[in-house]
Amino acid sequence: MGWKPMLQVTEALRVWSANGATLFLIVLLAEGFGGGCDWISQLGCCAFGAPKAQRPRINSAAMGRAPIVIYAAVEAEAKAIARAMKLGPDRRRRIRETDVELYTIGIGGKRLPAWEISRERTSCIIMAGVAGALNPELRLGDAIIDGWPEDRAEPSMDPRYRYRRGRIHTLSKICAVPQEKRRLFEQTRADAVDMEQSIVCRAAEGSGVQCIAVRVVLDAADESLDPRLLSLLDVSGNVRFSAAALFALQNPLRLPNLIRLARNTSRATSILGEAVSAVVSRLTSDS
Repeated sequence: MGWKPMLQVTEALRVWSANGATLFLIVLLAEGFGGGCDWISQLGCCAFGAPKAQRPRINSAAMGRAPIVIYAAVEAEAKAIARAMKLGPDRRRRIRETDVELYTIGIGGKRLPAWEISRERTSCIIMAGVAGALNPELRLGDAIIDGWPEDRAEPSMDPRYRYRRGRIHTLSKICAVPQEKRRLFEQTRADAVDMEQSIVCRAAEGSGVQCIAVRVVLDAADESLDPRLLSLLDVSGNVRFSAAALFALQNPLRLPNLIRLARNTSRATSILGEAVSAVVSRLTSDS
């Protein structure tokens, strides 16, 4: 295998991880450094794994206002949100007398915290992440908000980005191909599809806690997404680097699509961070 394809693999993984040391290990693996798969995978999970969700803190100085809790499925989404909102190392921050906390819950909400969601612990839950478009009018980077209260003013979104209030539909698997998206759109008239919102919002609403979904389109309705890509992620949504390198090496013709997906993910998550920040800003200004 020549260096040009190898550099394409490296570029795709660099966009995902932004970690040169890991990329060096991937290059060694791909060039035939035998026996490295297992320990590289463990290194990736240990070094870059998302912190486990912790019980929300209740600030005694703000007992009249429980925290706003943000959930993201995967670490790439959480990092973009934390960066846009300037959250601390513990992914918490106080905004206008309201504590804001951010947690990752895994793809499909598999790591959704076990503690009881209640009004005493949470004033509002925001389920945030990227999604696949069902509505053919939507394109990469479009933001959708589902569940916004009718009695509140709209969030002040960055005019560079397209935003709409809409509906999100939840599935237990990726809606991968345009034919499936078209059929699901005809059945549900939802704007986009994800794998977590209904799980989180059902738990919240059962406890009388407001739930708002913020999603940004990653793949348009006429674009396909390879379901095998999910196998490249661990339960926390972090890239399994050895699996990603192996996938790229076994599917060299898919490298351009892999690189495009990585770049699209970077753009979508960046917009996601700005959208969530705007939503939280509006919620805290109205409190």
